[in-house]
Parts: sequence; structure tokens; C-alpha cells
Amino acid sequence: GTFDDGYSTYPNSVDDYWILYAPAGSQIRVEVYNVDIESGFDHVSVSDNGIVLNGVQIDGYANPNTYSYITNSNIAVVWFHTDGSVVSGGFEASYQEVSAAS
Repeated sequence: GTFDDGYSTYPNSVDDYWILYAPAGSQIRVEVYNVDIESGFDHVSVSDNGIVLNGVQIDGYANPNTYSYITNSNIAVVWFHTDGSVVSGGFEASYQEVSAAS
């Protein structure tokens, strides 16, 4: 599936969460792309069943990179946090179930 931050220009002081589930025994691949958020103050984080994955705090204006993460569990949480000033375009993301590594 796909989702985005939900705003054409995101507001200040946002803490939005998306909880993604896959069947037991599966993992989830989350990709975050088209990131356009205030560097150093606003961010998107991906966690694996509540444990933040290494290097997964994403920010940057007009950031052209795609960030891909695979959870170890069947639950992923995406957190979008913004501070009290400066707004921008946001982000987009996709997710899919993947078979657990053997």
C-alpha cells in the first residue's frame, strides 16, 4: 500500500503515527520517498514493533533519496514529527509484506 503525510503543506506541531501490520511470521518493507521537511527539526521515523531502526530518522528539503527498511517483526510504526515553526511539503511512503528471512 501507499500513504503520505496527509497534507499538501504540513502544519506545525504534528505527531502523526501509522501502524502497519503483516501476518504473524512475516516482515514489512517500508519505503519513504519524496521527503520535503525541515532539516534537523522535523522528521519521519520508522520503528520495528516500537524499536527505532538504525539510521531511520529521515529529514531534508527536496530530499531525492528513497529510504527502504525491512522490519524483523510483523509490525512497523511510522512516526511523523514537526516542530513549532517552518512547514514544507511532507513525504510519501509505501509498504508491503515480505517473507521472513530464514
